[in-house]
Amino acid sequence: MSQMKYGCVLFLLTCCFVLTGCSSAATKVELTASSKASEDAFILELTSIAKQYKEHEKDSITARLKYTGPDNEVRISHGGFTPIEFSVKELNKNKDIGGVSQTILSSTTLKKDVWLEVPFSKSGEITKDEFIKEYFNKDGFPKGKYEIIATTDFEVEQTGENVKLKTVIVIEVN
Repeated sequence: MSQMKYGCVLFLLTCCFVLTGCSSAATKVELTASSKASEDAFILELTSIAKQYKEHEKDSITARLKYTGPDNEVRISHGGFTPIEFSVKELNKNKDIGGVSQTILSSTTLKKDVWLEVPFSKSGEITKDEFIKEYFNKDGFPKGKYEIIATTDFEVEQTGENVKLKTVIVIEVN
């Protein structure tokens, strides 16, 4: 009879461990911010290693573009030095920091299933607004809640297809 009790206790302990393991996975907090957009054979992904940063902490935000179509590579024509552009909005103060669209025409070759990675960089117009000055003159971000937008607008040279993608993440700075 004691072996039966021992077996029941062991079974109950096993069930408790399994249920505890399942519940901790369900309450796991996601620490990164990431979003994707896709059209036909192209994927645009925007990622931050953190959802929250300290004021003026160096950020780690990256956008990536990948071609997944049937050809080994495609050549795309786009404005600026890279096919990915960034813009920023501060949501609490309702400040559109924007970004700069460069008018230079460039082309980039995308190899199939290989990410083209572009780190976030600040761009836009510096104004007399103190918040905007602080944004541009110091590392990272001033305190606030930010919408980071990555966009791409290019033409596939082989087909003439125009591809526009946009993806957004939100980060907070304390």
